[in-house]
Amino acid sequence: MFVSLTSRLNGSFQVPCLLMVLLLSAHVAFGQAQSNAADLQGTVTDSTNAVVANATVTARNPATNVSKNATTNDEGFYRLINLPPGDYEVTVEAANFKKKVLQKVTVTVGQRAELNVALEPGQILRVIAHDPGAPEDLPAWSRLTGHPLLRAAHPVYDFARKPTPRR
Repeated sequence: MFVSLTSRLNGSFQVPCLLMVLLLSAHVAFGQAQSNAADLQGTVTDSTNAVVANATVTARNPATNVSKNATTNDEGFYRLINLPPGDYEVTVEAANFKKKVLQKVTVTVGQRAELNVALEPGQILRVIAHDPGAPEDLPAWSRLTGHPLLRAAHPVYDFARKPTPRR
């Protein structure tokens, strides 16, 4: 009876030990995978420093043609994780803004790189006006400012942005 009790204790002790070793091994392996890559994160804003939600941020490595993308949250924040080290072309796009392309963004092993991007207004200006006078006022504003009215479907009005003169 003493022999069988000892073997039962050894067997029941071996299973938890084996599980602990497996968990520690998985944790070490995951930590090594993380250290061979980099993260790229930041905030997307407009020219007035207001955050831009739902912007698409894409990092493409021209040498390998591998891409990763993320979408900004309500605070304009994005994070691209586990990028292999190298040089990336980062593209940021959002509705009503000009697309921004940053040609050479370099990330290194283990780095958490910060890349904040400011977008310029796009070529279409969308106005949502709930004012009952908008159907008369906005076309008049269009003629006065030189921003051509492209679409008027109350309460949504789309205007083409007139080009700004270069200095």
